[in-house]
Amino acid sequence: MQIAFVLFVLFGSVALFVSDRYRMDLVGFSALTLLLLGGVLTVPEALAGFSDPSVHMIGGLFIVGAAVFETGLAERFGNLIERFGGESQTRLLLSILVATSCLSAFLSSTGTVALMVPVVLTLARRAQVSPSKLLIPLAYATLLGGLLTLIATAPNLVVSAALQSAGYRPFSFFDFTGPGLILVAAGIAFLVTLGPKLLPDRAPLGENVDRMPSARELWQRYGLAGWILEVRVEPDSPLIGKSIRDSAVRSRFGVVIMAVRSPDEEEVNLERPLPERILGPGDILTIKGAPSSMAAFCGETHLTEIAEPESLPKGTVVAELLIPPGSHLVGKTIRDSRLRSRFGVTIVAVFRTREVLRDSVALTTTQVGDLLLALGSATSLAKLRDELSDVLVVTESEALNKGRFRRHRAPHALVVVLAMLLGFAFEWTAPVTVVLAAALGMLVFGCLDAKSAERSVNWESLLLIATFLPMTTALTKVGVIDLVVSGIATVTGGAGPYVVMAALFWLTVLCGVFISNTATAVLVAPIAIQVAGNLHIEPHPLLMAVAIACSSAFLTPVSSPVNLLVANPGSYRFGDFGRIGAPLLLVVFAITLLIVPLFFPF
Repeated sequence: MQIAFVLFVLFGSVALFVSDRYRMDLVGFSALTLLLLGGVLTVPEALAGFSDPSVHMIGGLFIVGAAVFETGLAERFGNLIERFGGESQTRLLLSILVATSCLSAFLSSTGTVALMVPVVLTLARRAQVSPSKLLIPLAYATLLGGLLTLIATAPNLVVSAALQSAGYRPFSFFDFTGPGLILVAAGIAFLVTLGPKLLPDRAPLGENVDRMPSARELWQRYGLAGWILEVRVEPDSPLIGKSIRDSAVRSRFGVVIMAVRSPDEEEVNLERPLPERILGPGDILTIKGAPSSMAAFCGETHLTEIAEPESLPKGTVVAELLIPPGSHLVGKTIRDSRLRSRFGVTIVAVFRTREVLRDSVALTTTQVGDLLLALGSATSLAKLRDELSDVLVVTESEALNKGRFRRHRAPHALVVVLAMLLGFAFEWTAPVTVVLAAALGMLVFGCLDAKSAERSVNWESLLLIATFLPMTTALTKVGVIDLVVSGIATVTGGAGPYVVMAALFWLTVLCGVFISNTATAVLVAPIAIQVAGNLHIEPHPLLMAVAIACSSAFLTPVSSPVNLLVANPGSYRFGDFGRIGAPLLLVVFAITLLIVPLFFPF
């Protein structure tokens, strides 16, 4: 009876993960609560995940990574690509892949992609290369770079912790480096040689431009020509003396009044509350809507078009925002997200799956991977960028870069990172102690403040691991792990460790299609350890294969958050990922079988 109950909780959790309707940590908490109420787990067993060292290590690494970013160290590293990339597509792609894989060895995969997407888009424009030729390779290099060190990605830490919990030697910091370097080199070779032939050529960006696109170029990219106008209220306009709310412009004409300024005001202020504003003669309105709707509005209300702005209204800047997995904006309409009331930022268009949404933007429900074109003052957009850690700015005005980084603290951050790496290399103390000391050092030296540290932690991921780790205890207690191990033994027919390794690799890949790679590692790692015990072989090669499979999420855009992050900027279709990802996965699988036993004998 308990087996049926635990399987119900497990498969129910997986179904909720796949539906993507609820936060993963909420699903984890629900599963944990059910296992407690069902008497499967004791209270100490249920809460053991919150004291697991891997949870605290991952939390500390989020803070270290944020400090590396905020001090500008990561940006400097990314900018090195511009020196070596040149305008040759092959050389540019090679530079991007090498730099990205190195960066992702120490930063989170999401943080690496967030840093590199703007850089890659800029380089693509300068070299007149379609971003679709570069962004999937960027995502895959990020995933492969996660195999270079123990701390590079959460599944590495999870499988290492599983080994330690079972009484085996955990993986050390550089245990991943040997196999990882070979896999990264093979992956880069594949992406540079065959990748361009398998990738689509979409959305060429045209002639060379400056680093950041102008407002006019963004208008063209989003098809906003004629959708945003500045108009003047004439003395005979029926709008005079009415508030914006009473004029009912949106309901009558489908036109949005974004800003109002008096004739003596020079700059537009998008932060000013508009509904109660009384319109007067000579007022300048910044309006948005379909060209036909605005023509009808201007004609009926006696407004004179000043000009369709070649650039933004004075005092405003523009930025593109990318919505990553786990963002609190996912599932909310633009209006409900309250970006305008909280930050004075207006979303004027949404790019989704190669389609631009310009009409009724306020009622558009945000999805993972959406690109939002945001308009606001430099101050308001900088505030949004700095306070919303779960929204990524991928294209921004140079005005937003001023004062962005704590560059004077970069040497301190570098010293802390080097000390952390030395601590891992020489094993001065437990790995979790090294990471927590590094996180504390970043705060003490002012590389980031406490508020930034709190925002940098992906609490959803941490809580998912803490609440889902006890699931493996429940599966073990009721005998599910034994059943799965017996099933693997039956399928492989005692064919030997290589066949078992292959079976575990593909089991991990299959699970990773439906649930996160972290949850996959939590579920498969104990299976691999028990299989190794039954075969009387070392578990390390099997666990290494599981970790490699967790980082091989190449098949679909939803297989990994980094794939989702490049899907819209690269104008990719669903099948584009499988076309290049499937053969790359086969390459990684073949190399895994060849090299892992050389580094970790059975």
